[in-house]
Amino acid sequence: MRTRALKEYQRVYCSLPVLFLAVISFSCTDLGTSPDHSLQADHSGIADPLQRWEAYAIQDYSILQARTCFCADGGRRFLVTVRSGKIAGVSDPSDGTALSPDRWGEFRTIGDLFALVRSIDTAAVAFFQVSYDRRYGYPLSVYVDPSAQIADEEYGYETSIVK
Repeated sequence: MRTRALKEYQRVYCSLPVLFLAVISFSCTDLGTSPDHSLQADHSGIADPLQRWEAYAIQDYSILQARTCFCADGGRRFLVTVRSGKIAGVSDPSDGTALSPDRWGEFRTIGDLFALVRSIDTAAVAFFQVSYDRRYGYPLSVYVDPSAQIADEEYGYETSIVK
């Protein structure tokens, strides 16, 4: 009788550590997501910057972005978080202070930057310049001066991808 009770005790209590380890390892697994290998790929051989950016198929990323303008916070970099291709947050990278959502419209996603570049009629502006990231193709710098006769109406964006 004692042997049977001892075997039952061993079966129940000796399997608890195994069960505990299984639960712990399962709880540490991030189900439904996989590592983002898209940034590890190299599509730098694609000549067209938009096609190069689209080849990475990145929808979730963070960028540092500064608006170049004679405006509030002009030239100051902010951390822009993008989820599913839309701005999900903007913060000051120096202290982490979040900007209120009503200020998010001052910033652009990578897709918005490409749309801005496409929308510029170069014959109708005094100056237009854009430079692209060599590897990923996104616009690093966009600068527009709509009129040579008007001062301080120039605008643009300087962007660098963080992750």
